Amino acid sequence: DILLGGGGQDAAQGDIGADFVSRGSELRAMADDGGVMLAVCGSYQLLGHEFVTQDGHRIPGVGVLDVQTVGSSSRLIGNNHVDTPDGLRLIGYENHSGLTELGSGVRPLGSTLAGRGNNGRDRTEGAVRANVIGTYLHGPVLAKSPAFADDLLRRALERRGQVGELSVLDDSLAEQAA
Repeated sequence: DILLGGGGQDAAQGDIGADFVSRGSELRAMADDGGVMLAVCGSYQLLGHEFVTQDGHRIPGVGVLDVQTVGSSSRLIGNNHVDTPDGLRLIGYENHSGLTELGSGVRPLGSTLAGRGNNGRDRTEGAVRANVIGTYLHGPVLAKSPAFADDLLRRALERRGQVGELSVLDDSLAEQAA
């Protein structure tokens, strides 16, 4: 019901990229069918059109997200707070050297407040196409952004036809950490 993809070292992108491409038709079909995907860092880059390494090596992506990424010699590292158009505040940690540009087929997940986001220039973070979300907000994004985790669960339940409200949890401690 929910596909979660993580990140890793840039050096492994070629091997991982080949696996993504071999599953490209499945990933595109899932996205086209409204499947819920959260792709973080390396998997975000590979859901795009391609990742070009610092030395110019082109690693094809699968084209689920209309994004292009080029590796750089500097890393974008640190805590990041992102406000989404849906009124959510996402909290996470970014650590990437890929500089991602969004195409017209996606919208930004949100605007960075403290971090450098997609490319360190335009204050955008992540990309969204229907239920597919790519982001550079690493692991703690779900634990530190419980409303976002709830939103992913709600999307998956709606896709199954199970529309309804999730039970409200006490998120006061998470909100204080923001």
